[in-house]
Amino acid sequence: MKPPADKLSALRRDIDRIDDAIHDLLMRRAKVVAEVRKAKGRGGAVFQPAREAAILARLAARHRGALSMNTIAAVWRRIINAHTALQQPIEVAVAALPAALGELAVNHFAGIGRIVPVGDAEAVWHRVAAGGRATLGVVGWPGRAGGTWWAQLGAGGIHVIGALPALGRAPDALVIARQVPIAGPEDRGLVVVAGSADATALVRAARAAGLSPRGIVARRAGAAPLALIELNRYVAPADERLAALAGSLGLGKGAVRCAGGFAVPLALTASSRRAAARR
Repeated sequence: MKPPADKLSALRRDIDRIDDAIHDLLMRRAKVVAEVRKAKGRGGAVFQPAREAAILARLAARHRGALSMNTIAAVWRRIINAHTALQQPIEVAVAALPAALGELAVNHFAGIGRIVPVGDAEAVWHRVAAGGRATLGVVGWPGRAGGTWWAQLGAGGIHVIGALPALGRAPDALVIARQVPIAGPEDRGLVVVAGSADATALVRAARAAGLSPRGIVARRAGAAPLALIELNRYVAPADERLAALAGSLGLGKGAVRCAGGFAVPLALTASSRRAAARR
């Protein structure tokens, strides 16, 4: 049975009022973002994945109703990206392989600036190195996409600062930038070790140094062995435990360095989705 015309008109007026309220808040948000940019100054990082992850986690904790959290996250990603672009347009260089990286980049960064396919991970690296703070790079997860581009992480100021996707499943890609990560308390860390690729020895030495290794992400054996270790918590470049790890492996100063970190993707379990729907 169709609702009466006057009832339908009243509901549509309600929607119009809600849309106006949303629009007012977006305009207000843009003004606050402009103030944030002034407070940061020229040297402040524009793209801060840890802050964005905290926003989505907060929204997920309070979310209820028929809209899925995936939908809410997509809306907020566009809001965040548009306001990031107001501070400074960003170029996102994306490796051509694996092919899924392009879709991941568009889903996450649409509206932030230009998304540019540039070839392989090495080409992404060089684009980020040349572009400075206004350029991000999206590359495949090390060890799956091939190559040892990750051996350069932490050198020349380029670090991992994020992972994709940010919602729902384990990461398939990393975001790199010429900046030191601004990590959240639960962020994971990555460490490059030049001089050892023995997985057992690396994990044992990392634990002895007071680190919490999740495992070896990628490694290269041979005359110049390399390894990339994922840690349960981010470790800053100046952390003394990196030198302790190098010492325990018999390696020189600088052989172990911070490669960056990333926020753990926000997991939405079936039970949490049902709980949100009941609120």
